[in-house]
Parts: sequence; structure tokens; C-alpha cells
Amino acid sequence: HFKDDRTKWRQDIDSRFPHCVDLAPPEGGFSDEVEDTIVRFLTPLYGTYDLYADLQGDEPCIRYCFAQEQDAAAFQAALAGMALKSRPKMAG
Repeated sequence: HFKDDRTKWRQDIDSRFPHCVDLAPPEGGFSDEVEDTIVRFLTPLYGTYDLYADLQGDEPCIRYCFAQEQDAAAFQAALAGMALKSRPKMAG
């Protein structure tokens, strides 16, 4: 049941917030600077995004999902040079 619940939960997030950016943290996690940048970016967007750890692909990542495409694009642009890997992705 847990796996089915987790799949439904992700599908719900992906349907409500279809514009995603995957960030793969470096070994040891994100630096304080990157974490601060993420928090500063996300704080004014409260309620228009969600996130979860995606461990199913080739590389574990944190998936940041946004309701608006422009927010996902701006997030990706702001973090692309700071995270190990950053890739935009449509949910689903």
C-alpha cells in the first residue's frame, strides 16, 4: 500500500505543479549558500510549488515542482550554476 500511496501522492503533486526542475545535490549535500538561495527563491511562492525526493531515476535528485512555467524557468536559472546538476522537466 505504501508504494501505491507514494505513487498517488507524486501524481497529485505533478498534476497540480506540472513544471519541474530536478536538482541533484553534490555528495555531502548543498552548501549553505545554495540552501539560502533556494529558501529565498521559494518563500514568496508559498502555495504555488511543491517538492519531493525522486530516488527512482539513474541519479537521486530533489524535484521542485511549480504551478507556473516561468517560476520553474527562473528557479532553474537561479540554481543551475550552484547545484551539481539542474534540469528542467515537465511532470508526468
